[in-house]
Amino acid sequence: GRPEGARIGILADREQVELTAELLATFQVPNVVLAPVYRLGRTPILSGTVMDALVRYLFSPARVVVVRAGDLPQWTDCKGDSLEEMRTAAAALRERGAGAVLISGGILKGRVLDVLDDGGQVTVLDSTRLNVSRVEGLAGAHAAALAGHLARGLDLREAAAGAQRYIALRLQRGR
Repeated sequence: GRPEGARIGILADREQVELTAELLATFQVPNVVLAPVYRLGRTPILSGTVMDALVRYLFSPARVVVVRAGDLPQWTDCKGDSLEEMRTAAAALRERGAGAVLISGGILKGRVLDVLDDGGQVTVLDSTRLNVSRVEGLAGAHAAALAGHLARGLDLREAAAGAQRYIALRLQRGR
């Protein structure tokens, strides 16, 4: 049978973006989480050409587009350093064709905020910031958990909350 969900992360060039869009259409994957990776560590890896292709070919078919709060300046005119900026950025990304947007990992006043804008309905997911050592790969793990929850049949709000809880658990365990 067809996959019930997919997480899309690093795509190196326009051809990979177009091929991915074709495969998603062929298999009619219903719960696509597009979580473009703008940078690895401090090194930008996503060119403007690939970003444009992502918007053109994958924003619309994705169930949700996930952007790290720290990467918002590359995608929008917003810095993402306040709740209002995160809401504005999510709306701007929806205007570019995403049906739903999740801004993840905003750090505000000792809290971690994820802002979900699903067709204009905004939900703020709020959790305590944990002071632990840096754990590599959390953004990808967050997007994978979100895709898994959606594939299991949870609605987007429940899936986003579940993914946030999963990351908190990973941080508590230190891996």
